[in-house]
Amino acid sequence: MVSVVQNVAIDCSNAYEPARFWSEVTGCPLPPQDRTGDRETQVMLPEGPLPYFTGGPAAHPPSIRWAPSPASTRWRAGLTAGGAAAARA
Repeated sequence: MVSVVQNVAIDCSNAYEPARFWSEVTGCPLPPQDRTGDRETQVMLPEGPLPYFTGGPAAHPPSIRWAPSPASTRWRAGLTAGGAAAARA
């Protein structure tokens, strides 16, 4: 069986604001019911994995261990965005 990546989870302290930023950069919407202060949201890209933003430890069930890196208390994620020509290169 072949697996397909459906989303990329990004832990952050405020899920809505970085998702809103990437929504504006990509021109793709957030789910219409999502609002400022929501702990989870995603950018609705037309294809490929969806960037899924989750708002820190409170958004995770107790069964998931959520711990910052020993080197930093900030979570970091890198997203590379480019035009269609860059994607084909």
